[in-house]
Amino acid sequence: MISMRMSDTTIINTIYLIFSAATEALKAKNFGKVRELLKRAEQLSITLRDITKYAEVIHKLSDFYVMIGDDKKAKDLLENLLAQIQEEASKRSELQIEYLQAVTQAFLLRIYSRMGVFDNILLEKTLEMYKKLAKQYKLVDYYLSFLLTIYLPIKSQKSDKKTLRKILLDAISLSNEILEGEPSPDALPIIAETLVQLANIEIALEDYRNALTHVLNALEIYRQLENFRENFCRILEDLLDFLYKNREKQRYIDRTMLSEFLENASKKCVNFRKIEELAKHLGFLE
Repeated sequence: MISMRMSDTTIINTIYLIFSAATEALKAKNFGKVRELLKRAEQLSITLRDITKYAEVIHKLSDFYVMIGDDKKAKDLLENLLAQIQEEASKRSELQIEYLQAVTQAFLLRIYSRMGVFDNILLEKTLEMYKKLAKQYKLVDYYLSFLLTIYLPIKSQKSDKKTLRKILLDAISLSNEILEGEPSPDALPIIAETLVQLANIEIALEDYRNALTHVLNALEIYRQLENFRENFCRILEDLLDFLYKNREKQRYIDRTMLSEFLENASKKCVNFRKIEELAKHLGFLE
C-alpha cells in the first residue's frame, strides 16, 4: 500500500497557513478561534519528522499563546520540546542541536520571567551554551543578543549594577577575543548596543569617564553602518543632551572624536538641527 503521509514541507506550509488565519483571528480578538487554530497546528506539528522544523513550529506556537495570555500553555509546549531536544542531543552532538537547545531554553527563560519564576541554574547554563556557540562557531551576535534581551533583564532583578557591569565587560572582552579584532557585519550592531548598555550602567555607577568612552566607541561603530544611521543620530543627540544637563562631565569627553561625529551628523542625521543646537550651547560648534 502506498503511504499517503504528508511530507514535512507540506506540513510546514499547512501550519503556516493556519498561523496566518490565527493572526487574523487575533486581530479580530476572536480568541476562541485562535485557540482552535493553534490546537490544529499543534496536532499537525506532532507528525513532523525533522526536529528543527518541529522546534520552529513550537517556538511560534509559544509566541501565539503568550499573545493570548496563556503563559502556562506556552511553558508546557517549550518544556516538552526541550526534553525532546535533550534526548536528541544525547544521541548526536552537532551545531544545529546545540543551537536549538540554547534557543529553546531562551524562550523558556522568557516565559519563566513573565510568570515570576527565577531559574538561575537554567539562566547560567543557557549563557554558557551561547558562549560555547560563540567560541566554536563565532556566533557572537547570537551570544550578545541573548545577553542583552534575556540574560541581563532577568539577572538585573537579583544583581547589583557592579555585577552587571562586570558581566558586560567580560562579554565585550570575550567577543573581541573571538573575533580577533575583525567583527563580522552581523556582530557589529549588537556590539555597539552592548557598549551603550554598558555605558548606561556606568553612568548609574557614576563612572562617567568609562561611560562616555564606551558611548563614543558605540558611535564609532554605528558611524560605519549605513543601515544603522538612526542609531548613530539618536545616540549622538542623547549624548549631547546628557552633556548639556551635566556640563561638568564634558571634561571626560574626547572632543576630537566628538567633532568628527558632528561633521558626520551634518550629512546624515535628520535630527541634525537639534544636534547642532545642543552642540552650539556646549561650545562644540560655533
